Amino acid sequence: MNLYEHTIVARQDTSPAQIKQLTEKYSKIVEKNDGEIVQTEEWGLLNLAYDIKKNKKGTYIHFKIKGLGKIIEDHFKDGTKYGVNISYHREKKPLGTAGSLRSINVDKNNPIIVTNGDVITEVNYSEILDYHKTHHADATMAVRTVDQENPYGVVEAEGVKFKNIIEKPITKISVNAGIYVLNNKAIQLTPKNSKYDMTDLFSKLRKKNKNTVIFPIHENLKEYGSRNDINKKKK
Repeated sequence: MNLYEHTIVARQDTSPAQIKQLTEKYSKIVEKNDGEIVQTEEWGLLNLAYDIKKNKKGTYIHFKIKGLGKIIEDHFKDGTKYGVNISYHREKKPLGTAGSLRSINVDKNNPIIVTNGDVITEVNYSEILDYHKTHHADATMAVRTVDQENPYGVVEAEGVKFKNIIEKPITKISVNAGIYVLNNKAIQLTPKNSKYDMTDLFSKLRKKNKNTVIFPIHENLKEYGSRNDINKKKK
């Protein structure tokens, strides 16, 4: 069986009893489909990167799962049907979004594109690759701009003197789009056979003064973490 990680974000007003019910319901779904819950972690109430249906926070529940990854291989096979060449890497333990990069065979003289598996986008990957090369980057992260509404009235003051109040201002922030371009030197900074996320890698690159750049994207980009997300899009 392959190992997977899955995080559920519940509404911020979800009660502990409802969280327990949600966890039990999800576990039954996994087991019904021949999977196994290896570990469950309750991360508590955390801020969201951007609003989801006006919610600013969410209650995070993280699952580590053993599942039948062979279903994906059986469907796509070697990619011949789709005009591409597909190979598969099986992790013996979860290695994070960057931890498995040292285990795959890559061309050491050319950068590679890494993208999260649940990202569907109209982004031109050739443009990202050209951008990476033009900027002589060691690593490139695609980002998109989203509006973030502050739930409070923001007060401006000088010392104790009131100057102004702005009711629930909206600010624009850049968020990670889950698409990256990496040189071999960047990949070599990831530890062997250890859990390592892409955020860890970019932080390490920055500390080592490597050339890390961002690529702003404006095309449509959606993340589909489940079949329900896809069904909603179809509607």
